[in-house]
Amino acid sequence: MALIPCPECNRQISDKAANCPHCGNPLTGPADKPQRAALSVETAPGRVVRTEATAKIWKVVQFAGFATCVVGVVMYVGGDRIAGIYTMFLGFVIFIAGRFLGWWKHG
Repeated sequence: MALIPCPECNRQISDKAANCPHCGNPLTGPADKPQRAALSVETAPGRVVRTEATAKIWKVVQFAGFATCVVGVVMYVGGDRIAGIYTMFLGFVIFIAGRFLGWWKHG
């Protein structure tokens, strides 16, 4: 949290405030932006670790990659070995891409 001057009365207020507590002026900016879901855990006294949730889209991509791998295994066991191997590889690439982009975007 940082302190910023109110555009109306120039008194110091929180950057997360929706309006100035002194003059009531409505503010725009960070308070209007949606916040990401985050989990803060105190691992030791005075040490807090903040973990941000992964966005649902990257979880869906990971699940699609896993499901594609399963389809590839079924194809491989069913006798279509070459197509099964390619399908498993494609599923693995999709899964890894979902993991990487979920990590990269934090969302």
